[in-house]
Amino acid sequence: MSEPPPPPAVPVFVPAWLKGLQPGVFAVAVAGPDTGPQTASDQHPPGRAGADRPGFDLDRLTLAGMAPGPLEALRRWMELDDGRQHLVLLARSPEGNVREYTPGELATYLGEEHREQLNELLGAWMAKRAAAVPRAGEQVLAAAAAWALHWRELVGSPPMPILEAAIVGMGESDDEAAVTGQVAEAAGQMGQIFERLETPRQRDEYLKDWEQLHFLARHVPVLRNSTDRLIDLVALHDQHAQRLRAVLEPDISDYRRDLDTAARTGTAPPVLDQQRAEQLALARHIVRDYTAAFHTGRTGYAQRLQDAITAPQRSLAMTSAAHSWRDASVSAGLAVREVREQRQATFAEGSELGAAPEAVVAARAYLDTRAAMLHLVHDALGRLTRLPHPDTLPQEMVEIAVAQAGARLAQAFGTPERARRFLTGQLTYLQQQPVPAHRIGSTPGDVECLQAALDGLDRIAPPTPWDADSIRQRAEALTRPVAPVAAPTASTRRATRPDAQTAPPAPAPGPGMR
Repeated sequence: MSEPPPPPAVPVFVPAWLKGLQPGVFAVAVAGPDTGPQTASDQHPPGRAGADRPGFDLDRLTLAGMAPGPLEALRRWMELDDGRQHLVLLARSPEGNVREYTPGELATYLGEEHREQLNELLGAWMAKRAAAVPRAGEQVLAAAAAWALHWRELVGSPPMPILEAAIVGMGESDDEAAVTGQVAEAAGQMGQIFERLETPRQRDEYLKDWEQLHFLARHVPVLRNSTDRLIDLVALHDQHAQRLRAVLEPDISDYRRDLDTAARTGTAPPVLDQQRAEQLALARHIVRDYTAAFHTGRTGYAQRLQDAITAPQRSLAMTSAAHSWRDASVSAGLAVREVREQRQATFAEGSELGAAPEAVVAARAYLDTRAAMLHLVHDALGRLTRLPHPDTLPQEMVEIAVAQAGARLAQAFGTPERARRFLTGQLTYLQQQPVPAHRIGSTPGDVECLQAALDGLDRIAPPTPWDADSIRQRAEALTRPVAPVAAPTASTRRATRPDAQTAPPAPAPGPGMR
């Protein structure tokens, strides 16, 4: 038996249960859903969770068992696999580096002396997976898809000894030759789909593969990772889907920067706050729902989704409120900078988008709308920190300022509660300890800005439920002045910004005002 290669020399943060894993011992773990900022263009290959990639949140993993050696690890994996949860095989070096194996990859390290045992295990596994599908006509496709997803590194189609054992479980023993051919052909087709995922292609090609896998995902739920990736790739070629995405996604540029830094330094990756993670998941769901509906003939439903959200359509001049927010909040300024850098990289000479005109149009729609949404968000937050105190202006002027801030808040976030979740989520995130070294100087100022915006939000839209304590706190908030964000310390904070010497951002498009 050949030895599996050592884990990659990429330092990652390892949780306590994985630290106890000895070299030569394999762990079988359940991978929870991914709530991070990955896009369709940088996801891991089908069948993998990406657990050995920098920035992976190992807290997503739940230990299901351990086994000495590849054969026992595969036996344990096949016992636990039901096609519904994503099981991963992990090994660890003495240095703490982690490597993820697919079952097919691990099986390639078994010698011929284990081949008969492996074939018996695989035959029983395929029969179990086929028997879980109630309709006989779909058992073959489900078994073939599961094989291609997990075992294609071993061999593209299941060998005859494995098929013979599996056919009995399918209840198709009367026509073994036909069933054998169907499974082999379907497994080969599925494997080709997974291989094509790694190659940039046209929208219609992604859509065709998605339709085939989407049908099978009913019986092989773990395939949904691949179907989601395919529909995301279709969405990247659809300008309307990208506008929806740009409007609905929360700003998590601070989290992305921290992830990049953690990957470079080998430190513990941060954990995205629950509030923004939920908003990000909702945005993904809606964009996928729209894209699937539009490209499968349900245009009426797709149009209703599109009409429900007003995407900014034209540019607005930079407002003083947005400018002051970006001047005082380092993370806000860096969010604008991220969009500029993403635009430069997307349309740089030699970009892969050049071969797909629809993707170019969609990328421009996303970046333009994203820049516009950042303008709306920063303007709304800047207005919240500058609400006039009732004693400083006539009552009517105060009411006008509050109403205008509320209107901008609706354009930027939709509802006050959605804005509150965003602000409290980012506050929670930034206050995680320890604060990463690269933002020790900027985090206090960002926290101050967010808290000031929350105070302003509480003035115009007090949170519920109402109780004695909250009533007293809101009453105190209404009687205390709120200092503007552009405080005397803003220049000091500005000096910590990487783009402090650049000119103010160009005017960004605003909402679709008629």
